[in-house]
Amino acid sequence: MYNFLRSFFTKSNPKTAHSIFTGAFKVLYHFRITRSITKWVTHKRDYKVLEREVFGLTFPNPVGVAAGIDKNCELYNRFAEYGAGFIEVGSLTPEPQEGVEHPSAVRLYGKETLISMVGVGNCGVLNAIKNLKNERPEIIVAASITCNSSTPLDEVEKDFDRAFSLLYDFVDMFVINVGISPLEIHSDLEDSTTLADVMDKILDRRANMDILKPVLIKIAPDILSDQLEAILTYSMLSGVDGIVAGDSIRNNGDLVPKGYADVEGYVSGRPLMEKNIALVKRINEYCKGHLPVIGVGGIMTPDDAKAYLDAGASLVEVCTGLIYHGPWLINKILKKLSKRPATAVKS
Repeated sequence: MYNFLRSFFTKSNPKTAHSIFTGAFKVLYHFRITRSITKWVTHKRDYKVLEREVFGLTFPNPVGVAAGIDKNCELYNRFAEYGAGFIEVGSLTPEPQEGVEHPSAVRLYGKETLISMVGVGNCGVLNAIKNLKNERPEIIVAASITCNSSTPLDEVEKDFDRAFSLLYDFVDMFVINVGISPLEIHSDLEDSTTLADVMDKILDRRANMDILKPVLIKIAPDILSDQLEAILTYSMLSGVDGIVAGDSIRNNGDLVPKGYADVEGYVSGRPLMEKNIALVKRINEYCKGHLPVIGVGGIMTPDDAKAYLDAGASLVEVCTGLIYHGPWLINKILKKLSKRPATAVKS
């Protein structure tokens, strides 16, 4: 069924393809036989050995789903059925917004690569909250939040604060997504001064909550060294709980075949593995292991996920790999990792 649906992805623009993906998951979930088969395949093994405590939360396993798949909080429990230990929903903005005006994607199936320009289109925070209220999450939910594209740079902290405040009672943790470069705006958000303005407001608000929920910062693999060190220093001093290491990278021709060097967009998939694993290692070296890392980008096989964990990631997220290999990839990774010697991870 998934291979059949995937044929539509090759012929559709990203917005349409994502709608097909989301719709298929919703429809299939309503068939009892589909749910029964999924549960049998994904839960017939005991993955208790993979349980770990990170950010003060107990994750049933270290394999999650990255932001960009469940943009509007519609599929989180579907991925729980497939064995995911957590999911990052969004990215979510305070107000609904479209992505880029003309979304596009080039799919290089032989290279397990996407070159896309889609932006951060979503139905907004209030729609996400409605969905979370209607269906109680059976999985750890991390909300990736960012600002609306129309918000002036000097007011973006208000957007982050509003999204954070509204969602606080409905999710388990937060990822502050300052790497929103596909919109070609607010590129200064990764500047340490601007980031501090955003994060200070969020952390101050969290300090007044009855329950302190983890707050992470997402960092792109092509971030400059001085910016990375400034963000990591700030994170360790301010009480940020961790880092999501990895994202898509603007296509400059280095990661794709020559014939695609001039395609406008952002590269995701297999080519990101090396850069993102290097980023995980850099973060661990600089922070001496005191700041837990979620590794994401280019995970297509169980061995890829293992490579991230071996590099020092506490958790991993799959994204483009789900598009190429379907949701069964999660269970394949869990099978592989369950054969590793058990390692207690507490952060």
